[in-house]
Amino acid sequence: MTADQVLDLQHPGRSDIAVPVLRSARLTASDALITLVGTTSLPAPFVAVGEEGEWGLDADDPLLVPAEEAAGCCAPFPTLVSIATADDRTLMIDLEQRGVLRIGGNHARCVALLRHLAAELATSRTAEDTEVLLVGLGDELAALNPDQLLVSDLDTALTEIEHRATTTGAAIQRHQVASVVEGRVHNIAADSWLPTVLLVGHEPDDDQRARLDGLGATDPGTTAVAVVVVDPVDPQVHIGDDGVLDLPDIDDGPWQAAQLTENAGTHLAAILGSTAAPAVPVGPATATEPWAAGLNEDGSLATAPADPPDDDELDDDGRASDVGAAIAPPGPPEPVDPAAARRLAIVDHQDPNLDDDLAAWHECTPPVPMIAILGEPTVRAPGTIPPTRPSWFAEVLVYLSLHPAGVTSAKAVTDLWPDGHRISPATIRHAFYGARRWAGRGLGGNPQASFVSDMQTDNTYRLRGHLLDWDLYRRLRKRGQARHEARHPGALGDYEAALALIRGPVLSALRPGGYTWLNNHDQRHDLQIPGFIVDTAHELVDIALGIGDTVLARRAAERARMIDIDVAFDRPLTDLMRIAHAEDNRSEMELYAAVLLDARGFDVPEELSPDSFAVLNDLLPAGPRRPRP
Repeated sequence: MTADQVLDLQHPGRSDIAVPVLRSARLTASDALITLVGTTSLPAPFVAVGEEGEWGLDADDPLLVPAEEAAGCCAPFPTLVSIATADDRTLMIDLEQRGVLRIGGNHARCVALLRHLAAELATSRTAEDTEVLLVGLGDELAALNPDQLLVSDLDTALTEIEHRATTTGAAIQRHQVASVVEGRVHNIAADSWLPTVLLVGHEPDDDQRARLDGLGATDPGTTAVAVVVVDPVDPQVHIGDDGVLDLPDIDDGPWQAAQLTENAGTHLAAILGSTAAPAVPVGPATATEPWAAGLNEDGSLATAPADPPDDDELDDDGRASDVGAAIAPPGPPEPVDPAAARRLAIVDHQDPNLDDDLAAWHECTPPVPMIAILGEPTVRAPGTIPPTRPSWFAEVLVYLSLHPAGVTSAKAVTDLWPDGHRISPATIRHAFYGARRWAGRGLGGNPQASFVSDMQTDNTYRLRGHLLDWDLYRRLRKRGQARHEARHPGALGDYEAALALIRGPVLSALRPGGYTWLNNHDQRHDLQIPGFIVDTAHELVDIALGIGDTVLARRAAERARMIDIDVAFDRPLTDLMRIAHAEDNRSEMELYAAVLLDARGFDVPEELSPDSFAVLNDLLPAGPRRPRP
């Protein structure tokens, strides 16, 4: 069940059905529970359930309007947003219907909820015509969608909201409709009902509070405005220190308030910001191991090589000693670029143990801790698996593996116990003691040396001597690029070995309530790594298509799709289109083109990014054939 299915409650041409006033919706993967204001009835397939005004909808039930037709209609509830979760349920409310919604309680959590609302409205297809005014939430979020998110001060924003409410009220009278929802549903002067939402992250003063009271006194169904403001004076929504959200008309909790931290919001804006901005180059890897020299953070080979090896490690002509012998293409061999050969020698010199480490990774009995994040986080280690709470100790080891410089006790408390409760030193010691036992001993070949340091021998907690699949992945990509440039036949094997490390979406299936430290601005691996994987797979697709191996190309593209379950990236689909074209399979090309356009909510290829449009225009100049509505 998607939010879009909840939004498409009415057919714009069905004047015989009363327009509903939506109070809230609860979504699960299998159904939706709709709560309406008043006694309005909904047609089949909605079914009356529970108390008056509650209607159920199964995810498999067809709606009154086919999805293709609904996509061209005005969304009746563009400000329907998620505000909380409980297990597999998501709670949504219609901000317009709430009018002026005051929230109080834990201030940081209230502001985090407002950031979440801003991000959702900025990225929701059904809210694409909604204007969102941001007050007291910083300037960074606006980069998510500059066309919709506007930073303002409260007095200016209130003036805009008041003007919008007045003009909408006049339009209601002029067009003789009962509410803005009715105008949208029946497609009457649709541009008159575009909503404006004001999100305020600080307490208003007395004059501003009086203006908010005036807005709250109007009928919310006739204004096309909504305000959510942090105001401890008589709040309708309360968020506790534990994140539990209390709303008087929602009594089936406990509900955990939706949150978007400042760091996460800034990072999300940086990733999803305007595509018109020039791409920011990937920076150098921060790892300090020798293999990280000349390596970018995404595993690609840096443009300028790092310090070269000694001359006696190269042949007289500057080539690596094994490169010429390794290259044996059919027919007359093409000459190897001496610069590429020299770079490969440098890469081999920087990472002589890569093949041994890769072999150790695949051993059944790990000689050192093996930390995997390219999928569900997993730990294999020579120590003793904790008999209780293994998922918690696995998180501690994953946390340490992604903080190679180590962490202090204070930082560990902030990151691993983020609820703000006082944590005793004994609890901290127990967490790292359990992780140390699981990691085991054998650091540097010393059977008595622990892989996890302690505060008696170090001033930080650190995991040393381990292998991390993301590090192996980057090392393989780096060598694969160097080998490909030097025409080494092992290049394909390196690319395939890197992609074979991927088991599923990055850092997925996390333990409930855990891994909140991934929201830290320097720990957004779950957002960054998928794009790096897509780039690597694309490189292998290019190489494979260049030698006519569509099977290998497809394997690489499908690996990229495996981690992109939300279809956030165009490239896996455009690569699959290229593969289908190489196999002369037009129907498959059109299928992937349709999947891409539908995922973006676009009708024509011209709306895609320039790179994606170039592929579609080259392979399908007339555009994909789409089913008629």
